[in-house]
Amino acid sequence: MGEELWMYSKNRELLVDEEDKQYLSENLNEIKKRIDVMIKYIETNASADILSVAKKLCSTVYHGDSFDDEKYNELISYIQTVGS
Repeated sequence: MGEELWMYSKNRELLVDEEDKQYLSENLNEIKKRIDVMIKYIETNASADILSVAKKLCSTVYHGDSFDDEKYNELISYIQTVGS
């Protein structure tokens, strides 16, 4: 999921010109579909806490926050802590 959130964030950051608008929209929709599949997997295979954190993170990225290495590391650290 981290790679897809990074791609979502990076596409939004780089494709800012008017002529990129349609391409960006299509890309973001496709990436979001892949993230939705991963969220479904988490719903059936992980704790409610991990699901909640993953959904919140996705929501913040969808609403404009960037997803970088720091956020990725925080997510992984959280999952490792809760999963232990």
